[in-house]
Amino acid sequence: MLQSFSIRLGKFLYNNAFPLYNGIYPIFKRKQDAQELKLISSIVKPGFNILDIGANIGFYTKVFSELTGEKGCVHA
Repeated sequence: MLQSFSIRLGKFLYNNAFPLYNGIYPIFKRKQDAQELKLISSIVKPGFNILDIGANIGFYTKVFSELTGEKGCVHA
C-alpha cells in the first residue's frame, strides 16, 4: 500500500527530528481533521469534563482543554 508523502514525511520527522515534528504536527492535524474539530467544537462547551482515552501525544487533549476552559477538566 502506498503511503502519502505527508504520512511518510511525518514518520520520518517523528523518528529523526521529533522537536520539529512536534511543532508542525498540530498545524497539519488542524487542517487534516477540520471536520472533526468543527463537530467537537459544536459539542464541547466551557465547563465540560472530558475523558480523552488514547490521548497519544495530546493533540485532542489540548483542543479539549481550549474548549472546556478554566472551569472544565480534561483527563488524558
